[in-house]
Amino acid sequence: RLPWVRSAIVTRVLPDGIRVRISERQPRAVVRTTAGRFLWVDDDAVYLGEMSPADQMPAFFLRGWNEDEGGQVENRQRVAKFLELQRDWERQGVSERISEVNLQDLRDVRVQLAGDDSQIEIRLGSQEQGTRLQKALTVLDAQRQTARGPLISYIDLSQGKRAIVGLTTGKNTVAEGTDPAPGPANR
Repeated sequence: RLPWVRSAIVTRVLPDGIRVRISERQPRAVVRTTAGRFLWVDDDAVYLGEMSPADQMPAFFLRGWNEDEGGQVENRQRVAKFLELQRDWERQGVSERISEVNLQDLRDVRVQLAGDDSQIEIRLGSQEQGTRLQKALTVLDAQRQTARGPLISYIDLSQGKRAIVGLTTGKNTVAEGTDPAPGPANR
């Protein structure tokens, strides 16, 4: 019943003792709920409590959580995917450019960027998210040097190697296909 306790084993030690072994849950990810709350969860997708101002800020948040009671299996998959992406992106050195990863649909992984690029979404699809994110950031960095740089609203690499760059012009969004910029990340 205690969310932070994964398991507890009580054994009798003869002649008159008791031994209690407690295994604690470890916070692994911060989930942003639909209500805008930030909650810590563990590997088993168990809520551990709200994130407090004193907690160390994670590199990015997980969005797309199934808040229904029957969503535990899906949420475990989301946490596993989140941890995989987190390790990959930290190894690549790009995690600081990410604000949150949307795992509502594991076949359509999406990333919201951080900082000056916070209005840009990157659509990565269901596979090779690390490679595709690297390509999208390369395309974004190249496009930022052009006049349309401030108009970029999304980069879609979910369908393959070709990057689709979505531009916002007033109230309309225009998509333009671009070939990824040449370089080692696009080979």
